[in-house]
Amino acid sequence: GTFVDAGYLDAREPAFLMAVVARIDRTRTTLGVALLDVSTGEFTATEYAGADGLQTLSDEIAVLKPREILLPNEDAASDPAAAAEAVAARWPTIAAAGRPVTPLDLWAFDLERARRTLLDQLRCGGLEGFGLERHPAAISAAGALVHYLRSTQKADLSHVRAIAYRQRADALLIDPTTLEHLEIVEGSDGGREGSLLDELDRTVTSMGSRLMRAWLLRPLLALDPIRDRLDAVEELAFCTSDRGRFRDGMKAVQDLERLTARVALGTAGPRDLVGLKQSLVCIPRLRTILGELQAPLVRSLVAQLDDVEDVRDRIEATLIGDPPALAQHQ
Repeated sequence: GTFVDAGYLDAREPAFLMAVVARIDRTRTTLGVALLDVSTGEFTATEYAGADGLQTLSDEIAVLKPREILLPNEDAASDPAAAAEAVAARWPTIAAAGRPVTPLDLWAFDLERARRTLLDQLRCGGLEGFGLERHPAAISAAGALVHYLRSTQKADLSHVRAIAYRQRADALLIDPTTLEHLEIVEGSDGGREGSLLDELDRTVTSMGSRLMRAWLLRPLLALDPIRDRLDAVEELAFCTSDRGRFRDGMKAVQDLERLTARVALGTAGPRDLVGLKQSLVCIPRLRTILGELQAPLVRSLVAQLDDVEDVRDRIEATLIGDPPALAQHQ
């Protein structure tokens, strides 16, 4: 769950690390779940409660296929093999999913410790703005996940700057059986070929491909976001010239999400920095093209674009060996 090297990752799919914890309050058990793709910085958390909570979690594991699952080691066993066996026995449903399981010290899931870890990582004074404040189980899972990464990566996680609480009412949860029968992301042979995703995916970048996959796995339920998306699609469908120019401009954009993650983790090389610079150079032209469109969703996205000229200048100075800039970059 901590690999970020492009050679180990499928550019079109996320690589999730998951943490799970059970919080018992009187007779109610709530499952806290956190997901983080270290290679991009995508960070989310949610909670499942009630009789169907464990089944919902099992379905999510089957759909998202996390590369590693962190579970609390309540026995504090010193032998890793014994700890893994004890955790698997305590969480048979998760163990049956066949994903790699890693025992993590129970204290890492402590609510207050996890809260402090999150506040420090996100550099904020509270979790209200992320929608987490009323979800202690989600906080425990997310904080433990960050603790694990900090202790194993031994590197800056500055690209992990935000966390989103996933509301179950925001998207349609499709169970694994339905996904398989409808061949949403995998064809009949188990690969991508022949699936709905394979048929629809004409994206130019790997970032777009991952996003389309996420959209198909979690279709929107709220009417307003659906309308906003359809309005944008309709305008782009009719504006053939603008769409063509935009696609041409996007061809020079590399995987910014994973490039910036490698920079933050200290594993980026000169080639990565050049790719980052070349990608950022495209932003002004892309923003100009999209600025001619009127769809509310497109306009709101354009307003969020930043040319980040200072970053491009810093990379340029670093690559040509300007000592002050190089020292500042390091």
